[in-house]
Amino acid sequence: MNPLSGVLGEAWQMYKAFARHLLAIAFVIYLAAAVIAALLALAGGFIGAVLGSLIGIIAAYLLQATLAASG
Repeated sequence: MNPLSGVLGEAWQMYKAFARHLLAIAFVIYLAAAVIAALLALAGGFIGAVLGSLIGIIAAYLLQATLAASG
């Protein structure tokens, strides 16, 4: 038996057990990032859109850090 299959199986079980919690965290982080990005794009035009994109990238890293810490 491949040892990787055991690790992936355990990870999948953890994600299934805590799916509601993990999805709620992702929703809050991405909602906040989307609102900030939209406001920046409306207020700043092209530069605001670029800054909004950077906010989205930062949100993705923040989400990964949060999910890794909560797991």
